[in-house]
Amino acid sequence: MKNNLLNQKGIIHALALLILTIGFGVAIYLSQNPQIFAPKSSNNETESIVKLTNQLIQKKDTGNSRELINIAVKRQELLLGQLKSNPEIFLRYTTLINQRKSFPHDV
Repeated sequence: MKNNLLNQKGIIHALALLILTIGFGVAIYLSQNPQIFAPKSSNNETESIVKLTNQLIQKKDTGNSRELINIAVKRQELLLGQLKSNPEIFLRYTTLINQRKSFPHDV
């Protein structure tokens, strides 16, 4: 009876250790991959920002200022939305790369 009880305690301790080890592994993985927590809609908005930026570049020499203004306003609205929900995306598309390199590491 005493031997059986010791075996049960050993199994419980082993299971607890296994659960803790798996938990630590998951925590480390998730901390190394924060994009898992990013909302999926931001990918669509990011693609839209890139698309609108490319349209501005392609159409800047066409002389159609009304079309350029419309594109720029749509891009601005998307970027301002990112300012609140995802500042990293906002900074990526509103600053030059050499400016971003001078930001503190946590920005």
